[in-house]
Amino acid sequence: MTLSDFRSTPHPNPDVWPGASPVCTGDVGAEGEDFSRLALSGSLMAAGIMRCMYFWDSPGSTSSHFRTAGIMLLDMKSTTEFYFRPLRPGAEPVLILIRTLGPTERFGDVAEMLHGSPGASSRTVVTESPPSEGNSTPNEVVEYHNGISRIRITRHSTDPRVFEMRHVLEPKGLEMGP
Repeated sequence: MTLSDFRSTPHPNPDVWPGASPVCTGDVGAEGEDFSRLALSGSLMAAGIMRCMYFWDSPGSTSSHFRTAGIMLLDMKSTTEFYFRPLRPGAEPVLILIRTLGPTERFGDVAEMLHGSPGASSRTVVTESPPSEGNSTPNEVVEYHNGISRIRITRHSTDPRVFEMRHVLEPKGLEMGP
């Protein structure tokens, strides 16, 4: 998916976040506290990477601040970021990574959903670390591969209350067009 395709794609859950639209790193008007989640390190920006998220103006809000609009994953609201990068100089950026965060207690539901999805050719469960202070559950990692992408779900991200799912698109499987 190219950045242009992404920008023209409507938000998948308009009933939950009406009027949500994509905003990306460097977009005009995407400055300030409302859009701080789009900020990237200098090295990522130098590599041509852009982070995009959906934002919406919450109805009933007493201010005109924009809020992030997540994506529904199963029946839960998740925080989802989309990363784009040109694969060669001068090319339009393409989607290379989707990063999703959700509540740790739903880790098993998400892992099970992906296990039964078409094209999931392998599943690896790894315990990366023992339980930590204040957290009685070991950190689990589940990975799926389908030839053109790799999905890695970590039970505990940097916050033990939040799982992280990284869906990495492998460039060799992307259609580059003429």
